[in-house]
Amino acid sequence: MTLITLNISIYFKIMTQTLFEKYGGKKTVGQIVINFYQKLMADENLKKFFTNSDMKVLISHQTNFISQALGGPKEYTGLDMKTAHQGMKISQEDFNGVAGHLKQTLEELNVESQDVDTIIGVVAPLSEHIVSK
Repeated sequence: MTLITLNISIYFKIMTQTLFEKYGGKKTVGQIVINFYQKLMADENLKKFFTNSDMKVLISHQTNFISQALGGPKEYTGLDMKTAHQGMKISQEDFNGVAGHLKQTLEELNVESQDVDTIIGVVAPLSEHIVSK
């Protein structure tokens, strides 16, 4: 293999790398999710949605969901978004608050701004399945 072929091979590997791979896989996503839920539980307006939840299970589901959304393995086996949030009376303001905490968490963990925008772009359309009031 020549140096040019090797460089092209490396270039295409980098260009096709998922965000999941770029930021260190499941370990990093797990840390993002933990930090994210710490923010949610500290938010007086949002913690009510999580107080009766098994946080270990929720963090596991969310880690799998976000991993999959970022191009990682398809391990999320939880409910679809509409069913999972049914009856919770989540407003658009609540949804925006959650998305804001996710954005802040990503920025604090040094995720590049264009990647933060991409991730929020994946999350934003979920509001139509989550917001019910």
